[in-house]
Amino acid sequence: MDQPRARFPSQFLRSSEEILRIFDTKPSAYLILAKDFTIVAVNDAYLRATFTRREDIVGRPLFDVFPDKPQNPDAIAVRALMASLRRVLVTRAPDTMPIQKYAVHQPAEQGGGCEERYWSPVNSPVFAADGELAYIVHRVEDVTDFVRMKEHFAQAVDTQSINVQIKEFEVEMFLHAREAAKQLRESEARYRALILASSQVLYRMSPDWSEMRQLRGGDFITDTEEPNRNWLHEYIHPDGQPRVQEAIKGALQTGTVFEFEHQVRRVDGSLGWTSSRAVPVRNADGEIIEWFGAAEDISARKEAEQRLRESEEKYRTLFANMAEAFALGEMIHDEHGIPVDFVWLEANEAFYRETGLPCSIVGRQAKEFLPRLEWHWLGAFDSVAKTGRSVHLEDSNADTQRFYDVTCFRPTPGRFAIVFRDVTEVRRTRDALLDSERRLALALIAGDSAVWEMEVASGIIKGEDKLYTMAGYAPGELKSIEDWFAIVHPEDAAGLPERIAAVVAGNGDKCSFEARIRTKSGDWRWNFSQAVVAGRDADGRALRLIGTHTDITERKLAELRIRHAALHDPLTDLPNRALVFEYGSRLLAGIQRKHMHGALLFIDLDRFKPINDIYGHNVGDQVLQEVGKRLVACTRNEDLVGRLGGDEFVILLPNLDINRRRAAVVAQNVLDRIGQPFRIDPLELSLSPSIGISYYPEHASDVGALIHAADLAMYQAKQSGRAGYRFYNPDLDRRADEAYTIEARLKHVLKHGRLALHYQPVVDIGSGQLIGAEALVRIADNGGAPPGPATFIPIAEAAGLIGEIGDWVLREACRQHDAWLAEGLCVAIAINVSPLQFRQHDFAEKLGSILTDSGVDPTGLQLEITESTVMESIDEAIAILGRIKALGIKVALDDFGTGYSSLSRLSSLPLDKLKVDQSFVRNIESDQASRAVTEAIIALGRSLKLDVIGEGIESKDTLQYLQEHGCTQAQGYLFSQPLPASQFVQWHRQQHMH
Repeated sequence: MDQPRARFPSQFLRSSEEILRIFDTKPSAYLILAKDFTIVAVNDAYLRATFTRREDIVGRPLFDVFPDKPQNPDAIAVRALMASLRRVLVTRAPDTMPIQKYAVHQPAEQGGGCEERYWSPVNSPVFAADGELAYIVHRVEDVTDFVRMKEHFAQAVDTQSINVQIKEFEVEMFLHAREAAKQLRESEARYRALILASSQVLYRMSPDWSEMRQLRGGDFITDTEEPNRNWLHEYIHPDGQPRVQEAIKGALQTGTVFEFEHQVRRVDGSLGWTSSRAVPVRNADGEIIEWFGAAEDISARKEAEQRLRESEEKYRTLFANMAEAFALGEMIHDEHGIPVDFVWLEANEAFYRETGLPCSIVGRQAKEFLPRLEWHWLGAFDSVAKTGRSVHLEDSNADTQRFYDVTCFRPTPGRFAIVFRDVTEVRRTRDALLDSERRLALALIAGDSAVWEMEVASGIIKGEDKLYTMAGYAPGELKSIEDWFAIVHPEDAAGLPERIAAVVAGNGDKCSFEARIRTKSGDWRWNFSQAVVAGRDADGRALRLIGTHTDITERKLAELRIRHAALHDPLTDLPNRALVFEYGSRLLAGIQRKHMHGALLFIDLDRFKPINDIYGHNVGDQVLQEVGKRLVACTRNEDLVGRLGGDEFVILLPNLDINRRRAAVVAQNVLDRIGQPFRIDPLELSLSPSIGISYYPEHASDVGALIHAADLAMYQAKQSGRAGYRFYNPDLDRRADEAYTIEARLKHVLKHGRLALHYQPVVDIGSGQLIGAEALVRIADNGGAPPGPATFIPIAEAAGLIGEIGDWVLREACRQHDAWLAEGLCVAIAINVSPLQFRQHDFAEKLGSILTDSGVDPTGLQLEITESTVMESIDEAIAILGRIKALGIKVALDDFGTGYSSLSRLSSLPLDKLKVDQSFVRNIESDQASRAVTEAIIALGRSLKLDVIGEGIESKDTLQYLQEHGCTQAQGYLFSQPLPASQFVQWHRQQHMH
């Protein structure tokens, strides 16, 4: 079975065969092999030497072509060739083999038989552009005659002499062959790189140009390997065919190079331009055997030339007909490079009309016609010609006695072009109008202001007496502009001389400024000054300034008072939010320039609202004023203390070192100072701050972001027990994001009624009977795992949703109580009340309305208030609890033992129950302190004749301990976890059956 023919990219075959055509005139035989030893191309010499045909071997593995296989022990030459090729792959270097003997089989049509031939092979690598080995060139020299001559001489008598000659001849042949191989490899590489890199069309023509023998199309003509006698009509545009034929005729007559530009049809049928060049190829007798040529696509050049011709035509038309004057010039410099003149290169009709110069200026120097040509023109034109930066100027020329408005630009390096118009009459009209406007303006303002005048050359200022007396000086006491600059406040003087100098030089016709002036008595007065140019010289420099001087001190003071009021808190006189952001941004910019660090403290007062609610806003305002003073006392002059609003303050500490220890020191100082009593006659009040701290630049790079970060840290301080400080960390942002998500979820469940109550049984320890249930709110939506109450209740409080949730819980508990009564289950339901809900001024009244609406017996409900809620404002709590008790509802003090209740005040609270916090109950079995606290709470409850509930009971040992020490009621997972209403009923029935 025939071996499958390998397929290779056509460009590889084409380029390799083109290289071999170059080597076809060489006597050596060539194969080009792929890296897997597949034959890619072969030259004619090899085909003649091996009696093979190109179509039979190209594309086949090399060792499939040989009759002998490398596996054959007798195929010594074939195995040697295999080893040499592998060495080339490994070493990436040429490998010269010893002379090998091969059996060359003749085909049957040539008589058949086998002839032994001796070949000298060389294998050389060929590398691609990226350095990878692409091919191996296998070249062989037939040395059969030489070997046989050597064998013949070896049989001669004078063997030694002949052997010496043979050795010398072998060495000479070897050296010659090696050098030839080297040159051939270099030639191969050059030709291959040249052909593969070329983007040109390559073609071969018959001696008389009647037939195109081969075409390598390049980028715009299709390749062809077939002879084509119709090439002229297929590739050459009809308009160009006669000229191409004429050029061919001339080349054939002279036998010289053919060169011509003509239009050609591209692959897609479009027309393009090519530049074609062909050279004759001659044989040994000098006869032309073919023509070899190349054609390059010059379409882009031809299109550019056409566009250039069109552009030049447009330019000429525009140039001749433009209304404005135009001229082109080239500068002339002296030996030092200083511009001294220029040559006119071109000018349009408008140029001669505007200047009145003769029409013969082109090619001549400017000063031939303008002998007094000013430096300002020469300097401007030279600058444009050198730098390429266009300029616009309006000035006069002494020779023409006219003013010109000139725009100058550079068309090419070293040259300049000007477009200009005569503005003499326009300028005269404008100057007259400006002078009239100045006189009118000064007349209008002279009544309330002092008028002055300054001669620019001397700097002397003169004015009416009022100019001096309004600042307390004697008339004429301040003589020069330097005298006036000397009494300007240093902060306002910066840049003032430069501004006036710019107007004098021609950069504008007027200027104005506000500045503080030191009076004779040493006071500072605000003044507004304005000046206008009253005339200029030929160079455009101001000759005289006139102006007014107005005292604006009262206006500036009013502006300062307004600004202070706008940027300061009216209660504490501290910077408000706007000034904190404005001045804070400046401080941060200074920190950045100095490569220092900073910190921001966000301060929120704990338990400030009850002060406002109980004692009134007047007392609350006095407390806030005192807090502001104490905060300022904690800081340095360079620090910024501000009030954002309500009971929120900030302190910005700039210029901290790398460890920023001072931030913690200031925070502790704030805690200590704010923690001291506030004496507002006749009251003595206590407050504490919660502080969050963020760092610049680690946590944020602007004031707003620093406040946000410190705010998050402040809430962390509040959640950690208040009266402390915490530092921002990136995890707080994650928690904030989670809180925002939960807040949105809470709003959704409230809107769509997706809250639910679960109930945990409360039993009588003595009898084990069910006596109540605590209602615990849960989220019952389909938004994934619901957050627990410990997570979403604080978020609801912060978001202002806790009142709505609390109202829903109250109504749902009443509804469920009625539903259970209908089922024969009579059980009191305990409801937790949030501190924020409890402190609502109308909480007791709203509770009464809910009871009335539901018709529930008040004895069927019980409210649980945390100890910390009551102790935050105990007098207010006693009043609220009294109104609740008046409704007939029982009250339990929850989480008892975790706060700092005063026993003397506890007895005054209208309570029915104490609940021992579960943190103590759960540790009874392992912690002596928890047992001691629990026993004390039980004893306290018994002494006050209150029921005591132990919550969080999870073991029988804990239950037994509580029972032995007098606890009357129990709650916890030992009995049941919180259950939905339906499951709670099932639990009760199961317990009743047992």
